[in-house]
Amino acid sequence: MLAIGQKLLDTQFATGDSGVTPLAFRVISCEDATSAIEWSDGVSAGEVTVEFADSPDYAGTWTTLAVVTFDNTVAAPKTEYARHQGCYGAIRHRITAEVLDGTVTSRIRGLV
Repeated sequence: MLAIGQKLLDTQFATGDSGVTPLAFRVISCEDATSAIEWSDGVSAGEVTVEFADSPDYAGTWTTLAVVTFDNTVAAPKTEYARHQGCYGAIRHRITAEVLDGTVTSRIRGLV
């Protein structure tokens, strides 16, 4: 079993900020991956969309795998997870609603 891990967002907050898996993710054909969305201390709102496309440089509309919306019933800091199975050319984490009063960091971990 081989694993891959990559940080995609790094203490970001603005709508539209994104991070994409490298070409290596496509080449190794990751079959099962988990996205970890880490909300920093103080966050009161925000949303990260996990999307896929055939390649990291795809310029069209990416397809949504999961939407992780900050739920303020449990205070930050906290981490939320989205699991996605299947072989994808690229996975992107994109902030789709501004992260208020803090930042978000995200990582993807996958198994081959």
